[in-house]
Amino acid sequence: MNKIFNEIINYISPLGIVLIIVGSFISEDHIAVLNIGFLLLIVCAIAYKLIGINLDINTYKYTIICFASIALIFFISALLHSYSFTNSFGALKHKALWFIIPFLFITLPYYKSLFNLKVSLWVYVITVFIITTIAFYHYARDGIFNNYLNYPWSNYFHVSTIPFRISHHTLSIANNISFTFLIYMLLNKYYLNNWEKIIIICIVIFNVFYIHLIGARVGHISFYILIICFVIYLLSDKDKKYFKIVTASLVLLLLLCTLSYCYINGFRSRINQTIVELKVILTTHQITNNGNISLRIISIKNSIPVLKEYILKGTSFEKYETTMEYYKIQNKISDIDWAYPPNQFIVYSIIIGMPLTVLFFGCLLITAIYRFKDNILVTLGTYLPIILYLNTEAPLETNMPFRMIIVSISIACACKKYELLKLAD
Repeated sequence: MNKIFNEIINYISPLGIVLIIVGSFISEDHIAVLNIGFLLLIVCAIAYKLIGINLDINTYKYTIICFASIALIFFISALLHSYSFTNSFGALKHKALWFIIPFLFITLPYYKSLFNLKVSLWVYVITVFIITTIAFYHYARDGIFNNYLNYPWSNYFHVSTIPFRISHHTLSIANNISFTFLIYMLLNKYYLNNWEKIIIICIVIFNVFYIHLIGARVGHISFYILIICFVIYLLSDKDKKYFKIVTASLVLLLLLCTLSYCYINGFRSRINQTIVELKVILTTHQITNNGNISLRIISIKNSIPVLKEYILKGTSFEKYETTMEYYKIQNKISDIDWAYPPNQFIVYSIIIGMPLTVLFFGCLLITAIYRFKDNILVTLGTYLPIILYLNTEAPLETNMPFRMIIVSISIACACKKYELLKLAD
Protein backbone atom coordinates (compact mmCIF):
# COMPACT_ATOMS: atom_id res chain seq x y z
CA MET A 1 0.00 0.00 0.00
CA ASN A 2 2.82 2.36 0.92
CA LYS A 3 4.50 1.64 -2.42
CA ILE A 4 1.35 2.63 -4.35
CA PHE A 5 0.92 5.71 -2.17
CA ASN A 6 4.55 6.63 -2.77
CA GLU A 7 4.09 6.34 -6.55
CA ILE A 8 1.05 8.63 -6.42
CA ILE A 9 3.00 11.24 -4.44
CA ASN A 10 5.89 10.96 -6.91
CA TYR A 11 3.51 12.07 -9.64
CA ILE A 12 1.91 14.83 -7.56
CA SER A 13 5.15 16.53 -6.40
CA PRO A 14 6.41 17.20 -9.98
CA LEU A 15 3.04 18.78 -10.78
CA GLY A 16 3.36 21.02 -7.71
CA ILE A 17 6.87 22.09 -8.75
CA VAL A 18 5.69 22.87 -12.30
CA LEU A 19 2.71 24.91 -11.05
CA ILE A 20 4.92 26.94 -8.71
CA ILE A 21 7.48 27.69 -11.45
CA VAL A 22 4.80 28.73 -13.94
CA GLY A 23 2.73 30.45 -11.24
CA SER A 24 5.69 32.58 -10.13
CA PHE A 25 5.59 34.28 -13.55
CA ILE A 26 1.83 34.48 -14.12
CA SER A 27 0.58 34.80 -10.54
CA GLU A 28 -0.28 38.50 -10.89
CA ASP A 29 -3.16 37.42 -13.14
CA HIS A 30 -3.62 33.78 -12.11
CA ILE A 31 -2.79 33.49 -8.42
CA ALA A 32 -4.70 30.18 -8.20
CA VAL A 33 -1.93 28.41 -10.16
CA LEU A 34 0.64 29.33 -7.53
CA ASN A 35 -1.69 28.48 -4.65
CA ILE A 36 -2.48 25.01 -6.06
CA GLY A 37 1.25 24.37 -6.49
CA PHE A 38 1.87 25.34 -2.86
CA LEU A 39 -0.96 23.13 -1.65
CA LEU A 40 0.25 20.10 -3.64
CA LEU A 41 3.81 20.38 -2.31
CA ILE A 42 2.66 20.84 1.28
CA VAL A 43 0.41 17.78 0.93
CA CYS A 44 3.35 15.82 -0.52
CA ALA A 45 5.63 16.84 2.36
CA ILE A 46 3.03 15.65 4.91
CA ALA A 47 2.34 12.46 2.94
CA TYR A 48 6.03 11.56 2.70
CA LYS A 49 6.33 11.96 6.45
CA LEU A 50 3.26 9.75 7.07
CA ILE A 51 4.59 6.87 4.97
CA GLY A 52 7.97 7.04 6.67
CA ILE A 53 10.05 8.80 4.00
CA ASN A 54 12.14 11.55 5.56
CA LEU A 55 12.61 14.90 3.87
CA ASP A 56 16.16 15.58 2.67
CA ILE A 57 16.88 18.18 5.34
CA ASN A 58 20.45 17.25 6.33
CA THR A 59 21.84 17.81 2.82
CA TYR A 60 20.52 21.37 2.74
CA LYS A 61 20.42 22.20 6.45
CA TYR A 62 22.57 25.36 6.21
CA THR A 63 20.62 26.65 3.23
CA ILE A 64 17.34 25.98 5.08
CA ILE A 65 18.67 27.73 8.21
CA CYS A 66 19.53 30.81 6.12
CA PHE A 67 16.10 30.99 4.51
CA ALA A 68 14.40 30.38 7.87
CA SER A 69 16.51 33.23 9.29
CA ILE A 70 15.30 35.52 6.49
CA ALA A 71 11.68 34.68 7.35
CA LEU A 72 12.48 35.37 11.02
CA ILE A 73 14.01 38.75 10.10
CA PHE A 74 10.72 39.86 8.55
CA PHE A 75 8.80 38.56 11.56
CA ILE A 76 11.05 40.53 13.94
CA SER A 77 10.45 43.61 11.80
CA ALA A 78 6.70 43.15 12.29
CA LEU A 79 7.21 42.82 16.07
CA LEU A 80 9.24 46.04 16.15
CA HIS A 81 6.19 47.82 14.80
CA SER A 82 3.80 46.20 17.28
CA TYR A 83 1.62 49.32 17.35
CA SER A 84 0.39 48.21 13.93
CA PHE A 85 1.27 44.52 14.05
CA THR A 86 -1.82 43.34 12.17
CA ASN A 87 -1.20 45.59 9.19
CA SER A 88 2.56 44.97 9.22
CA PHE A 89 2.03 41.21 9.41
CA GLY A 90 -0.38 41.42 6.47
CA ALA A 91 2.26 43.20 4.41
CA LEU A 92 4.79 40.50 5.34
CA LYS A 93 2.68 37.50 4.31
CA HIS A 94 4.17 37.05 0.84
CA LYS A 95 7.67 37.37 2.32
CA ALA A 96 7.16 33.94 3.90
CA LEU A 97 7.98 32.59 0.43
CA TRP A 98 11.64 33.19 1.32
CA PHE A 99 11.33 30.12 3.52
CA ILE A 100 8.45 28.03 2.15
CA ILE A 101 9.43 27.73 -1.53
CA PRO A 102 13.14 26.82 -1.03
CA PHE A 103 12.23 24.41 1.78
CA LEU A 104 9.67 22.58 -0.35
CA PHE A 105 11.86 22.60 -3.46
CA ILE A 106 15.07 21.22 -1.99
CA THR A 107 13.86 18.90 0.79
CA LEU A 108 11.24 16.84 -1.08
CA PRO A 109 12.55 13.51 -2.45
CA TYR A 110 11.49 14.86 -5.85
CA TYR A 111 15.00 16.10 -6.64
CA LYS A 112 16.65 12.78 -5.78
CA SER A 113 15.72 11.91 -9.35
CA LEU A 114 17.92 13.95 -11.66
CA PHE A 115 15.32 13.48 -14.37
CA ASN A 116 12.96 15.58 -12.25
CA LEU A 117 15.62 18.26 -11.85
CA LYS A 118 15.90 18.44 -15.63
CA VAL A 119 12.11 18.75 -15.90
CA SER A 120 12.19 21.73 -13.50
CA LEU A 121 14.93 23.40 -15.52
CA TRP A 122 12.99 22.84 -18.75
CA VAL A 123 9.76 24.24 -17.28
CA TYR A 124 11.58 27.39 -16.13
CA VAL A 125 13.35 27.85 -19.47
CA ILE A 126 10.25 27.22 -21.60
CA THR A 127 8.10 29.53 -19.44
CA VAL A 128 10.59 32.39 -19.86
CA PHE A 129 10.94 31.62 -23.57
CA ILE A 130 7.16 31.70 -24.19
CA ILE A 131 6.72 34.99 -22.28
CA THR A 132 9.64 36.56 -24.18
CA THR A 133 8.29 35.32 -27.52
CA ILE A 134 4.86 36.83 -26.79
CA ALA A 135 6.57 40.09 -25.80
CA PHE A 136 8.43 40.08 -29.13
CA TYR A 137 5.14 39.55 -30.94
CA HIS A 138 3.53 42.47 -29.10
CA TYR A 139 6.49 44.71 -29.90
CA ALA A 140 6.18 43.87 -33.60
CA ARG A 141 2.37 44.09 -33.70
CA ASP A 142 2.19 47.47 -31.98
CA GLY A 143 5.17 48.96 -33.78
CA ILE A 144 6.97 49.27 -30.45
CA PHE A 145 9.83 47.06 -31.60
CA ASN A 146 10.66 49.28 -34.58
CA ASN A 147 10.28 52.45 -32.53
CA TYR A 148 12.60 51.11 -29.87
CA LEU A 149 15.32 50.27 -32.38
CA ASN A 150 15.29 53.88 -33.54
CA TYR A 151 14.35 55.71 -30.32
CA PRO A 152 15.39 53.41 -27.44
CA TRP A 153 15.20 56.09 -24.75
CA SER A 154 11.58 56.89 -25.38
CA ASN A 155 9.01 55.30 -23.09
CA TYR A 156 7.99 52.42 -25.33
CA PHE A 157 8.14 49.65 -22.77
CA HIS A 158 4.61 49.71 -21.45
CA VAL A 159 3.64 47.00 -18.96
CA SER A 160 0.86 45.82 -21.27
CA THR A 161 3.48 44.90 -23.89
CA ILE A 162 4.88 42.02 -21.79
CA PRO A 163 2.45 39.26 -20.74
CA PHE A 164 1.25 39.01 -17.12
CA ARG A 165 2.48 42.55 -16.35
CA ILE A 166 6.11 41.45 -16.06
CA SER A 167 8.53 44.36 -16.00
CA HIS A 168 11.16 44.89 -18.68
CA HIS A 169 13.97 44.51 -16.12
CA THR A 170 12.53 41.34 -14.58
CA LEU A 171 12.22 39.65 -17.97
CA SER A 172 15.84 40.54 -18.82
CA ILE A 173 17.11 39.02 -15.55
CA ALA A 174 14.90 35.93 -16.03
CA ASN A 175 16.39 35.49 -19.51
CA ASN A 176 19.93 35.64 -18.09
CA ILE A 177 19.09 33.02 -15.45
CA SER A 178 17.39 30.92 -18.14
CA PHE A 179 20.60 31.25 -20.19
CA THR A 180 22.54 29.87 -17.20
CA PHE A 181 20.23 26.86 -16.83
CA LEU A 182 20.51 26.15 -20.57
CA ILE A 183 24.33 26.21 -20.45
CA TYR A 184 24.21 23.95 -17.39
CA MET A 185 22.12 21.39 -19.30
CA LEU A 186 24.19 21.75 -22.46
CA LEU A 187 27.44 21.04 -20.61
CA ASN A 188 25.82 17.81 -19.44
CA LYS A 189 25.05 16.79 -23.01
CA TYR A 190 25.32 13.07 -22.23
CA TYR A 191 22.04 13.47 -20.36
CA LEU A 192 20.28 15.03 -23.38
CA ASN A 193 18.96 13.56 -26.59
CA ASN A 194 19.71 15.18 -29.96
CA TRP A 195 16.39 17.07 -30.13
CA GLU A 196 16.95 18.55 -26.69
CA LYS A 197 20.42 19.74 -27.70
CA ILE A 198 19.01 21.45 -30.81
CA ILE A 199 16.22 23.13 -28.81
CA ILE A 200 18.68 24.33 -26.15
CA ILE A 201 21.03 25.82 -28.74
CA CYS A 202 18.10 27.60 -30.46
CA ILE A 203 16.83 29.07 -27.15
CA VAL A 204 20.37 30.14 -26.18
CA ILE A 205 20.68 32.02 -29.48
CA PHE A 206 17.22 33.54 -28.92
CA ASN A 207 18.19 34.67 -25.40
CA VAL A 208 21.39 36.30 -26.65
CA PHE A 209 19.52 38.18 -29.38
CA TYR A 210 16.82 39.29 -26.93
CA ILE A 211 19.39 40.75 -24.54
CA HIS A 212 21.10 42.68 -27.34
CA LEU A 213 17.97 43.82 -29.15
CA ILE A 214 15.59 44.95 -26.43
CA GLY A 215 17.01 43.78 -23.10
CA ALA A 216 17.22 46.19 -20.17
CA ARG A 217 20.58 47.76 -19.36
CA VAL A 218 20.93 45.61 -16.24
CA GLY A 219 20.39 42.63 -18.55
CA HIS A 220 23.28 43.72 -20.79
CA ILE A 221 25.63 44.22 -17.85
CA SER A 222 24.77 40.98 -16.06
CA PHE A 223 24.97 39.01 -19.34
CA TYR A 224 28.54 40.08 -20.07
CA ILE A 225 29.64 39.63 -16.45
CA LEU A 226 28.20 36.10 -16.64
CA ILE A 227 30.07 35.42 -19.87
CA ILE A 228 33.37 36.53 -18.29
CA CYS A 229 32.73 34.33 -15.22
CA PHE A 230 31.72 31.34 -17.37
CA VAL A 231 34.82 31.70 -19.54
CA ILE A 232 37.14 31.86 -16.51
CA TYR A 233 35.42 28.87 -14.94
CA LEU A 234 35.40 26.68 -18.06
CA LEU A 235 38.99 27.55 -19.01
CA SER A 236 40.10 26.57 -15.49
CA ASP A 237 39.15 22.98 -16.33
CA LYS A 238 42.32 20.87 -16.09
CA ASP A 239 41.50 18.78 -19.17
CA LYS A 240 40.90 21.90 -21.29
CA LYS A 241 38.03 20.03 -22.93
CA TYR A 242 36.00 23.24 -23.29
CA PHE A 243 38.80 25.35 -24.77
CA LYS A 244 37.66 25.17 -28.42
CA ILE A 245 33.99 25.69 -27.54
CA VAL A 246 34.75 28.67 -25.29
CA THR A 247 37.07 30.26 -27.86
CA ALA A 248 34.52 29.88 -30.67
CA SER A 249 31.73 31.23 -28.45
CA LEU A 250 33.82 34.26 -27.46
CA VAL A 251 34.58 35.09 -31.09
CA LEU A 252 30.88 34.84 -31.98
CA LEU A 253 29.85 37.02 -29.02
CA LEU A 254 32.43 39.69 -29.84
CA LEU A 255 31.20 39.66 -33.42
CA LEU A 256 27.59 39.91 -32.25
CA CYS A 257 28.43 42.79 -29.90
CA THR A 258 30.26 44.64 -32.70
CA LEU A 259 27.45 44.08 -35.21
CA SER A 260 24.84 45.10 -32.61
CA TYR A 261 26.69 48.36 -31.97
CA CYS A 262 27.07 49.06 -35.71
CA TYR A 263 23.60 48.15 -36.92
CA ILE A 264 21.15 48.23 -33.97
CA ASN A 265 20.32 51.79 -33.01
CA GLY A 266 18.87 50.72 -29.68
CA PHE A 267 21.99 48.90 -28.51
CA ARG A 268 24.34 51.65 -29.75
CA SER A 269 22.26 54.44 -28.24
CA ARG A 270 22.15 52.72 -24.87
CA ILE A 271 25.95 52.47 -24.76
CA ASN A 272 26.47 56.04 -25.99
CA GLN A 273 23.85 57.49 -23.64
CA THR A 274 25.36 55.63 -20.70
CA ILE A 275 28.82 57.03 -21.50
CA VAL A 276 27.41 60.58 -21.83
CA GLU A 277 25.56 60.32 -18.50
CA LEU A 278 28.61 58.96 -16.70
CA LYS A 279 30.81 61.74 -18.09
CA VAL A 280 28.34 64.39 -16.87
CA ILE A 281 28.13 62.77 -13.44
CA LEU A 282 31.91 62.44 -13.09
CA THR A 283 32.78 65.94 -14.34
CA THR A 284 30.14 68.04 -12.54
CA HIS A 285 29.70 68.70 -8.83
CA GLN A 286 25.95 69.27 -9.11
CA ILE A 287 24.12 66.25 -10.49
CA THR A 288 21.06 67.13 -12.55
CA ASN A 289 18.44 64.85 -14.01
CA ASN A 290 19.81 64.37 -17.52
CA GLY A 291 19.02 60.69 -17.87
CA ASN A 292 18.33 57.35 -16.23
CA ILE A 293 21.58 57.00 -14.29
CA SER A 294 21.58 60.54 -12.91
CA LEU A 295 17.95 60.19 -11.76
CA ARG A 296 18.91 57.02 -9.89
CA ILE A 297 21.79 58.82 -8.17
CA ILE A 298 19.52 61.78 -7.30
CA SER A 299 16.85 59.45 -5.87
CA ILE A 300 19.44 57.65 -3.74
CA LYS A 301 20.80 61.01 -2.55
CA ASN A 302 17.26 62.14 -1.66
CA SER A 303 16.66 58.97 0.36
CA ILE A 304 19.77 59.33 2.57
CA PRO A 305 18.14 61.70 5.14
CA VAL A 306 15.20 59.29 5.50
CA LEU A 307 17.63 56.41 5.90
CA LYS A 308 19.51 58.26 8.66
CA GLU A 309 16.30 58.95 10.55
CA TYR A 310 15.05 55.33 10.43
CA ILE A 311 18.40 53.54 10.30
CA LEU A 312 17.79 51.34 13.37
CA LYS A 313 14.10 50.50 13.51
CA GLY A 314 12.82 51.28 10.03
CA THR A 315 9.49 52.72 8.94
CA SER A 316 7.63 49.37 8.48
CA PHE A 317 6.38 48.13 5.11
CA GLU A 318 3.01 49.84 5.40
CA LYS A 319 4.49 53.30 6.12
CA TYR A 320 7.40 53.28 3.66
CA GLU A 321 5.66 55.05 0.78
CA THR A 322 3.87 57.61 2.96
CA THR A 323 7.15 58.42 4.76
CA MET A 324 8.97 58.95 1.46
CA GLU A 325 6.13 61.09 0.06
CA TYR A 326 6.08 63.19 3.23
CA TYR A 327 9.81 63.84 2.90
CA LYS A 328 9.34 64.80 -0.76
CA ILE A 329 6.63 67.36 0.09
CA GLN A 330 8.50 68.68 3.13
CA ASN A 331 11.67 69.32 1.12
CA LYS A 332 9.80 70.60 -1.96
CA ILE A 333 11.40 68.10 -4.33
CA SER A 334 10.01 68.38 -7.86
CA ASP A 335 8.42 65.37 -9.58
CA ILE A 336 11.10 65.37 -12.27
CA ASP A 337 13.83 64.86 -9.62
CA TRP A 338 11.87 62.36 -7.56
CA ALA A 339 11.84 58.56 -7.60
CA TYR A 340 11.92 55.86 -4.96
CA PRO A 341 15.52 54.67 -4.37
CA PRO A 342 16.41 52.03 -7.00
CA ASN A 343 18.41 49.92 -4.60
CA GLN A 344 17.02 47.07 -2.50
CA PHE A 345 19.59 47.51 0.29
CA ILE A 346 18.64 51.17 0.78
CA VAL A 347 14.91 50.41 0.55
CA TYR A 348 15.08 47.62 3.14
CA SER A 349 17.36 49.73 5.37
CA ILE A 350 14.58 52.34 5.44
CA ILE A 351 11.79 49.76 5.89
CA ILE A 352 13.21 47.28 8.42
CA GLY A 353 16.31 49.14 9.62
CA MET A 354 19.94 48.63 8.62
CA PRO A 355 20.84 45.95 11.25
CA LEU A 356 18.12 43.59 10.00
CA THR A 357 18.93 44.49 6.39
CA VAL A 358 22.58 43.50 6.87
CA LEU A 359 21.43 40.19 8.37
CA PHE A 360 19.00 39.71 5.49
CA PHE A 361 21.62 40.13 2.75
CA GLY A 362 24.17 38.23 4.84
CA CYS A 363 21.88 35.18 4.93
CA LEU A 364 21.25 35.47 1.20
CA LEU A 365 24.99 35.65 0.53
CA ILE A 366 25.68 32.64 2.77
CA THR A 367 23.24 30.51 0.73
CA ALA A 368 25.24 31.43 -2.39
CA ILE A 369 28.61 30.67 -0.76
CA TYR A 370 27.37 27.36 0.62
CA ARG A 371 25.97 26.26 -2.77
CA PHE A 372 29.27 27.06 -4.52
CA LYS A 373 30.67 23.65 -3.67
CA ASP A 374 27.71 21.94 -5.36
CA ASN A 375 27.73 23.97 -8.55
CA ILE A 376 29.83 27.09 -9.13
CA LEU A 377 28.46 27.74 -12.62
CA VAL A 378 24.77 27.71 -11.70
CA THR A 379 25.35 29.61 -8.45
CA LEU A 380 27.23 32.39 -10.27
CA GLY A 381 24.73 32.44 -13.13
CA THR A 382 21.77 32.77 -10.78
CA TYR A 383 23.04 34.98 -7.97
CA LEU A 384 25.07 37.49 -10.03
CA PRO A 385 22.11 38.74 -12.14
CA ILE A 386 19.94 38.83 -9.00
CA ILE A 387 22.56 40.82 -7.04
CA LEU A 388 22.88 43.30 -9.91
CA TYR A 389 19.09 43.54 -10.08
CA LEU A 390 18.88 44.25 -6.33
CA ASN A 391 21.45 47.03 -6.73
CA THR A 392 19.67 48.75 -9.63
CA GLU A 393 16.01 48.26 -8.64
CA ALA A 394 13.93 47.29 -5.62
CA PRO A 395 12.27 44.15 -7.07
CA LEU A 396 11.43 42.52 -3.73
CA GLU A 397 8.68 45.11 -3.21
CA THR A 398 6.67 43.67 -6.11
CA ASN A 399 5.19 40.18 -5.93
CA MET A 400 6.12 38.92 -9.40
CA PRO A 401 9.86 39.79 -9.38
CA PHE A 402 10.01 38.61 -5.77
CA ARG A 403 8.61 35.18 -6.70
CA MET A 404 10.77 34.89 -9.81
CA ILE A 405 13.89 35.49 -7.71
CA ILE A 406 12.88 32.96 -5.07
CA VAL A 407 12.01 30.23 -7.59
CA SER A 408 15.27 30.85 -9.49
CA ILE A 409 17.33 30.52 -6.30
CA SER A 410 15.37 27.41 -5.25
CA ILE A 411 16.07 25.63 -8.55
CA ALA A 412 19.73 26.71 -8.44
CA CYS A 413 20.05 25.25 -4.92
CA ALA A 414 18.78 21.89 -6.22
CA CYS A 415 21.33 21.70 -9.08
CA LYS A 416 24.06 19.14 -8.57
CA LYS A 417 27.70 18.95 -9.59
CA TYR A 418 28.32 17.92 -13.17
CA GLU A 419 29.94 14.70 -12.01
CA LEU A 420 26.78 13.66 -10.18
CA LEU A 421 24.78 13.77 -13.42
CA LYS A 422 26.78 10.79 -14.67
CA LEU A 423 24.85 8.78 -12.12
CA ALA A 424 21.55 9.95 -13.61
CA ASP A 425 18.79 7.40 -13.39
